[in-house]
Amino acid sequence: MNRISALLLCLALLVPPAALAQQASGVEVRNAQATLRDGQWFVSARVDYRFSREVTEALRNGVTITFGLEIELVDQRRWWLDSTVVRIRQESQLSYEPLSDGYVVRNTRTGEQQTFTALYAAVRALGRISELPLVADAELDPEASYEVAIRAALDQEDLPGPLRLLAFWSSGLDLESDWYRWPLRD
Repeated sequence: MNRISALLLCLALLVPPAALAQQASGVEVRNAQATLRDGQWFVSARVDYRFSREVTEALRNGVTITFGLEIELVDQRRWWLDSTVVRIRQESQLSYEPLSDGYVVRNTRTGEQQTFTALYAAVRALGRISELPLVADAELDPEASYEVAIRAALDQEDLPGPLRLLAFWSSGLDLESDWYRWPLRD
């Protein structure tokens, strides 16, 4: 993307604040769970992404959007500060392919990708986290109390320069969920 088209994209994305308030954009972790199988803990989750007009237009104009998923396993200590045992970051990219008029979701760690004809289907796939390895059970203290936390966000650092600047002023490009927390063992 050259500088002129990037500048035009930024100008096209400027929306009056009243219009932004009407859009229900955001990211929310709907549910998550950790399961133990064959001595390994795995995390599965459902994340809802609701895109603003800015994100949708950026996609349609050739900008690849990166989403980060952070997972933490925390040892909750009774008489001392909590300790983060495991911290995982997984990134997925969403892009629009104009020749096929489709959307591609790509896991940046594994390189796996899926293609979809509708943005809705691509966003649903992006929000489906299934059996992500967390930690081996043998590495955990059986007497300790652990909490798992997960959150998802649009990675603004991965946006092209002009959009990164626009993200500073526009809430439509500020997509981040709250931490979703639950005990590892019930």
